[in-house]
Amino acid sequence: MGKIKGKPHYTKEEIYNMLSVYATNYSLAETSRLLDIPKSSLHEIIRKYETTPEFEQIRIEKGERFVKASNRIIDKMNKLLEKEVNRAMEDTEKIDQAIEILTNTACKDNDFNREEISQLKKVRTHTLNEITTSMGTLIDKNRLVQGESTENQELKITMSKELEDLSK
Repeated sequence: MGKIKGKPHYTKEEIYNMLSVYATNYSLAETSRLLDIPKSSLHEIIRKYETTPEFEQIRIEKGERFVKASNRIIDKMNKLLEKEVNRAMEDTEKIDQAIEILTNTACKDNDFNREEISQLKKVRTHTLNEITTSMGTLIDKNRLVQGESTENQELKITMSKELEDLSK
């Protein structure tokens, strides 16, 4: 970067890099911080180039890369979700058996503790909620980048009664 009359002068490569970073986050502050460029200089460049075909091409390329990467992650999350659901089902059966044994044993010994049994029912359910929430967020961002609506789309993941009870 050189200076002409007190103003920074940027090469085509530097400008391309600025536009490229800006196209991924659309934040002057973040782009300025990441590239260590004054916001005022960056703002002038963005204002000058954001309506050009070159910037539109950069935006499209960045969007396509994001869509490909997020689709790979969504596929992995689907596989992980399936494994977690299967594991949760197996765990639910084990927990139900343990609760039944505890309940029967506790009733015989007159030492029945509902709170401890209730805590057992909550084991490992948070991971399913975290995975599905993250997955939904990523799917929405993916659709937005592709110019598709997220308002009218409904992603409904239904859980079995056992999983639903565990998530409470």
